[in-house]
Amino acid sequence: MTVEQLITLFVYQHGEISLQGIGTIRLTDAVPDAEYIQKNKSVPISGIQFTHQKTAVTSPEFIRFYATQRGKIASLAENDIEAYLSMALQFLNIGNPFEIKGLGALAKNKEGVLSLTPGYFMAIKAEEAMGKLKERHVEDPAHQGPGAAYDEEKRNRMSPKTKVIMVLAMLGLLAVAAWLIFNAFFVAVTSVEVPSNQDKGIYDTVVAQQVDSAATALPAPALPDSLQPRNWKVIFRETSTVKKAIVLNQFDTLKQQLKTPVYLETTDSVRFTFYTLSSSAVKDTAQLRDSLRRYFKRPVRLLPAQ
Repeated sequence: MTVEQLITLFVYQHGEISLQGIGTIRLTDAVPDAEYIQKNKSVPISGIQFTHQKTAVTSPEFIRFYATQRGKIASLAENDIEAYLSMALQFLNIGNPFEIKGLGALAKNKEGVLSLTPGYFMAIKAEEAMGKLKERHVEDPAHQGPGAAYDEEKRNRMSPKTKVIMVLAMLGLLAVAAWLIFNAFFVAVTSVEVPSNQDKGIYDTVVAQQVDSAATALPAPALPDSLQPRNWKVIFRETSTVKKAIVLNQFDTLKQQLKTPVYLETTDSVRFTFYTLSSSAVKDTAQLRDSLRRYFKRPVRLLPAQ
């Protein structure tokens, strides 16, 4: 079931709902039987009231209800509802009405106030998705069910004071760890036996040999060719069906849109190639190509850059 259907069903069952950034919808009249609605088709809604309130927050009971019906954890249920209401506000802000089927159509007037025009009842059957639920168990019998985690998550969210205490505790642990490391290193250094004057010549000879050995050590092996970073020419658009002036205009537009250096190349003034530059090891070119394909929303070609 969709967010819209579950909003309507919740109002039918509970008589009232609060929606974030929109307001409160109340239904004072009884809801006809689903079979009666199906049989008589368009049954007008009566007894519906709407109060516009920009500071309204979504009813916690509805979030738990949505989680139960969809078989989702509360945080994901809350994200679904917020996305739906955000879309509704976008429609209303650009002057378009937004219909909640089974309740009515919302609209915004010139003063920025929302109103609700009653619609027609809709036959909805609740289908709980208890078997699909993947949520942690809550021991309190009064809060068993898919929506119970909403209250649990609210309680578990740390207050600013708790966060400050945890940060201070972490800093304290880091300071203790640093002191222990320093102390161990200092003790190890000061416990080294200093050679006597008799053995000093031997000691200096050994040190000199170690220095010479380090100086003549072989250099570290070079990285394999597949791991060496290389510069790549990322070709994301090619054309030969438009005039040069239009191509140059596209070139300027692309530079502004992508906000990254874009280059235009042609060898015969007929076929024009748009590309940008990137760097990656040879073994990572497949991953780079996939990432750039998603970025440019089209297939790209990688060619070694000079």
